[in-house]
Amino acid sequence: MFEVFKREGWGELIGKIPTLVVLLIFESISGVISDSHRFSKVAEYALLLGCAIFLVFLVALVEFIFSQINANRRDAKLKAFEGAWAQNVTIDQRPYSIALIYYDSKLRRWVYTGVGFDPQLSPASDWRTYSLGLENDKDGPQWFFAGRAHLRAFNPKLGLHARTGGGGNVMPMLRPPENPKGLIDGDVADIEVDGSHGSFHVTLRRVPADEAGNISSIDAILDLKPADVSRVLEKAKIHFLPPQPGDHTALPH
Repeated sequence: MFEVFKREGWGELIGKIPTLVVLLIFESISGVISDSHRFSKVAEYALLLGCAIFLVFLVALVEFIFSQINANRRDAKLKAFEGAWAQNVTIDQRPYSIALIYYDSKLRRWVYTGVGFDPQLSPASDWRTYSLGLENDKDGPQWFFAGRAHLRAFNPKLGLHARTGGGGNVMPMLRPPENPKGLIDGDVADIEVDGSHGSFHVTLRRVPADEAGNISSIDAILDLKPADVSRVLEKAKIHFLPPQPGDHTALPH
């Protein structure tokens, strides 16, 4: 179902074919012009230069067309996973997240971004990662991302949950299912984030359409009140962790 990266060896050889074809065509044209003896040296050089420019343009056009075809095929397959997702996370301090997967047309890259929430459903982190590509292995497709993440805590001076510290790098790896309406499992390598937990697991569930329309950006997610977050998570059928002993802060409903 998914596009597979070009493998070493064959991928490099295929990538050189347009250049080899251009060299062969240019060599043939050069020989024809030289053997005709109908042109002066200046005219020959001018013709060869014109042919070279035309061939380079032609190759660039062909490569662009094929790149667009591949991009359209890729986008058609990945577009099924575009939208808002609610997540269970195997970090006690940030057990829930609300995320977005979308294609950035300016950067021409897929983005996986979102906000992590603490057990009281207050913003506790945020991340923004960019697709490194899809690859198939024996266990199925794997979608790799990399980017930055930051912890958040309530800042009384600002009256909001602001970023703390310098943040760090994260590398999520998602496993898209054959059925885009199903769950997405994934693992995240947490590198250099303050108080890093190392690797952790995430389970993504689709946010229903009636809630997804209100989740269009990181800012929109950060603006959600705990009651809004609770409603989104419940509608997405996210598993709520049981209250810990001594924890009297019930989840808002």
